[in-house]
Amino acid sequence: MVIINTTFHVHTSVADDVLKWIKNTFQPSGLKHGALPNPVLVRVLGHDQPDAASYATHLTFPDMETAQAWDKKEGELLRSQVLQRWGEKALPFHTFLDVID
Repeated sequence: MVIINTTFHVHTSVADDVLKWIKNTFQPSGLKHGALPNPVLVRVLGHDQPDAASYATHLTFPDMETAQAWDKKEGELLRSQVLQRWGEKALPFHTFLDVID
């Protein structure tokens, strides 16, 4: 299994809107394109600033091929939507993680 961890560094003025977007748009896109059920959404602890917070979502895919296919098509589009909608108030970055049994 492969996890795509996408972390969003978010200004507090748009945090609620970004969290709704992650739940209603970002995560469903992964599920629609091969991610396994039950995506995870977390707040990253220890990196908060007075006017910002970081959130991460994990989409788990059955294999690297499926994860890369989603990321190349949907993931890139979604990350560009974030930048268009919120500019520097919501900065996403992602990491591929290999699950060790």
